[in-house]
Amino acid sequence: MSGERCSHWERVYETKKPAEVSWFQSDVDATISRIQRFVGSDLRGLRVLDAGSGASTIVDVLLEQGAMVTAVDISVQALEHTRARQVAAHRNRLTCVVADLCDVSSDSSLRVVPDRSIDFWHDRAAFHFLIDESDRHAYAHNLRRILCPGGSALFSSFALDGPERCSGLPVARQNGVAIACALTSTERTFELVGEECDEHITPWGSVQRFAHAMLRANDLAHPRAG
Repeated sequence: MSGERCSHWERVYETKKPAEVSWFQSDVDATISRIQRFVGSDLRGLRVLDAGSGASTIVDVLLEQGAMVTAVDISVQALEHTRARQVAAHRNRLTCVVADLCDVSSDSSLRVVPDRSIDFWHDRAAFHFLIDESDRHAYAHNLRRILCPGGSALFSSFALDGPERCSGLPVARQNGVAIACALTSTERTFELVGEECDEHITPWGSVQRFAHAMLRANDLAHPRAG
């Protein structure tokens, strides 16, 4: 599946400009606002992993606000768009990793991201493409490895009343409870601390219902103070 997934997304970014895909956001202020309401208004030094980053300009805004960003995507072409946009002042706080978020092998390129090294995990419209249970388990394993104890995550996916397909692929429509359950293991649970829905307007005017889930990790082996 990894090879098919890679080929699909490379074709998308080879044949379409970033503003021509359905998930394109010309204004990422709402996402930044959610992050700030969750972790605080000062993002300086926050270690963020943008999962399934694509060519999203959320990376640019996070960097401008002082965050340290690791952009992960399976598509080389997608991350080339991100690299090309970055000015020299921000490049030392950006790491681009071409990797399959479902690859748990010992030689996965995602291994360059150290264990427990990320404060905040952001996923907009990547996890909902994982409809196979094995892929969801593998993704969750990587998240739990990389996210620090007490770390936070924001997942945005098609809501229960959202579209059934995107980019020619089926998706798993979900809510915050379902996402929290999918990420939880016997060693680490994910508490749903906030959830809201809104509508995304595609570049051609279609309406897509999104659910946004704010989650906090609780490491049962090393519980947070308080």
